[in-house]
Amino acid sequence: MRLVKGSIRDWLQLFRAQTAFATIYTLLIPYMYAGGRGLVLPLVLVGLLVHCSSFGHNSVMDYYHDLKDEIRYTPLTPEDKV
Repeated sequence: MRLVKGSIRDWLQLFRAQTAFATIYTLLIPYMYAGGRGLVLPLVLVGLLVHCSSFGHNSVMDYYHDLKDEIRYTPLTPEDKV
């Protein structure tokens, strides 16, 4: 029994996981350039959390706009729009 509908691809697309490294690098590069070394793993995790939560929220808030769009490019809109 599946508790959550959608494939792994849909969930990754919802949170725009393919661009997470850009958010992580935005936090990590200045820290490492300034000489920091101890908080690399926590900054990677915080960057991933910030990225997924902000883009996930954006996808949910754009739901009604996406319903009006003629091209289906989000996993939240109905399948019959394809």
